[in-house]
Amino acid sequence: MASLGFICCRGSAPGTIDQNDIDIDLNGDVQILDAKLTPRGAPAPKSYKNIEEPNANNQNDQNDQNEILDQSSRKKKDKELEKKRENRKSDMHRSNSRKKRSVSVSLETPVPVLKQDKPENLCHDQFQIYRTVGIGTFGRVKLCSHPEYDGPLAMKIIKKDMVKNEEQLYQLQNERNILMVVDNPFIVNLVWTFQDKKRCYFIFGYVNGGELYTYLFHRVRISQAEATFYAAEVVWCLVYLHGLDIAYRDLKPENILLTSSGHIKLTDFGFAKIVTKRTWTLCGTPQYVAPEIILSTGHGTLVDWWSLGILIYEMLCGVSPFDDPNPMQIYQKITDKDYKVEYPRLLGKDAKDLVKRFLQRTTAKRLGAPKKGGNDVMKHEFFNQIDWEAVPEGAIAVKYIPEVEDQFDTRMFPQVGESDEECEEFNHPILDEF
Repeated sequence: MASLGFICCRGSAPGTIDQNDIDIDLNGDVQILDAKLTPRGAPAPKSYKNIEEPNANNQNDQNDQNEILDQSSRKKKDKELEKKRENRKSDMHRSNSRKKRSVSVSLETPVPVLKQDKPENLCHDQFQIYRTVGIGTFGRVKLCSHPEYDGPLAMKIIKKDMVKNEEQLYQLQNERNILMVVDNPFIVNLVWTFQDKKRCYFIFGYVNGGELYTYLFHRVRISQAEATFYAAEVVWCLVYLHGLDIAYRDLKPENILLTSSGHIKLTDFGFAKIVTKRTWTLCGTPQYVAPEIILSTGHGTLVDWWSLGILIYEMLCGVSPFDDPNPMQIYQKITDKDYKVEYPRLLGKDAKDLVKRFLQRTTAKRLGAPKKGGNDVMKHEFFNQIDWEAVPEGAIAVKYIPEVEDQFDTRMFPQVGESDEECEEFNHPILDEF
């Protein structure tokens, strides 16, 4: 289900999903969709307002980045952005020839409960639909509102005939249960879920500042102060999730939304999973996936710290440390212990040390490893200027604020078509409580 990100316009083929922590497939041939990471670069549109520009050491010939684009140029850049999205396919597939292995999972998961009472007989017709803000393989995301909710909503629509596979159905239900459990200021707020004969619906609070990926695309790279700000809020999310034994497993700029006040909202929990020991599911996004996932040696929450290292590197350098036009070469670089990541001079000493400690192929040596876990991450010199008590209060100085007019503003998301594809009716006992 990760191929339809919340308010995300990137499309990708459905991935292989495990059965809600029951039997996990091992040793299968891996087929990777074409996942090409292209370095970002384009003048910043008018709607991107920078409060703090990168310093001279981190800018390097980007004096033209603040030029204002006219309408036709903006549309051209939107198309370029969408083309790059299509090249960042996230799902990994395995063959049908597999061995299976049981996995130990948490038996003390909090009971999933919606945070707001669901209106009686909730259905699609009760919503005022405004426009589509994202399209994915399984459906689309629409900006909407409801008489019993104060504010804009985002309706994530999943076509049932696209998720008939029992494993995908388990994952759909698992995504719902995890989102109902989590309660964090930097994670999207699931308001309601419901279904009809043809579709399942996730209703979220609408986040109108766009994706971090879009912002990075226009800026190419950002200052260390700005990267530290985003990384700190991501760390707060991961420490919280790992405390619930939840491995997020798909950390990347596309899955980080920005609020109108400039803070983050982590979204798309399609690959998230409760893991107390190890799991062997092959999933994630090629540029961000940890080596233990590729090698099927078993993994847990530590894969998220690896992905954070990639994210920080990409924010500061504008490209992935394992970038390659050939997706199989990306995996070769990630798993090859002799491959050395290049650290450009624009990376500061603390940033370089943090990334290097995150990108340890030996999990026991990776920063964030038990027993201290996230506490060691928070104590790293890279975060010396962060007041961790102020983070959950949103009290850290924001470096960039999306220029939006109101709560219903959709300018930070590209224009997409409004046609709804037909789909077949489908039902399954797994979805009875949806």
